[in-house]
Amino acid sequence: ADKAAAALRPAAAANPQNADAMNALGLALLRGKDYRGAWHAWTEAARLAPENADILINQILLAASCKDAAEKKEKKKRK
Repeated sequence: ADKAAAALRPAAAANPQNADAMNALGLALLRGKDYRGAWHAWTEAARLAPENADILINQILLAASCKDAAEKKEKKKRK
């Protein structure tokens, strides 16, 4: 996953107006567990292509996953 992100970063940087490249970078970062990086890549992709439902779905799923993980962590603290 880190190799994929490393390979995609130059492509995204070379064409910063390419929402598909930013979306692909977000997916690679997610696979590498760089959740903050994935969120930032998808935020930029969504700014470039707000009509792209795939990008928005990726953001929604990441946000829901992070919220679920935070809730589970909080429940563990209470026990």
